Amino acid sequence: MALILQLPTGGAFYASRRGGTKFRGWDESMYARVATVNAIRATNHILMMVNRDPKKKRPAEPEMFPTPDDDETKAIAPKKNSFAAVVAQMKEAQTKKELLNA
Repeated sequence: MALILQLPTGGAFYASRRGGTKFRGWDESMYARVATVNAIRATNHILMMVNRDPKKKRPAEPEMFPTPDDDETKAIAPKKNSFAAVVAQMKEAQTKKELLNA
């Protein structure tokens, strides 16, 4: 167990613990680099916004560098009148009822 603590945080063990191979190579220094790149992109965008010609259209917002922690999969709502939708409505009603009774 003591040897596991010595493994690099960007290695396969920590990647598997965090959610899969997409986390491989992502340690503290990589997150710091991405944060720096995103900060530079945001600063450049602000600089362009301040110094732009008001008659011209606004420049597009910069696209931030993605990290494996970014949740790309959004919750998909179940189809109306499907079993999953009915269950979701029942759970929602139950939690509202519990909140009112508490």
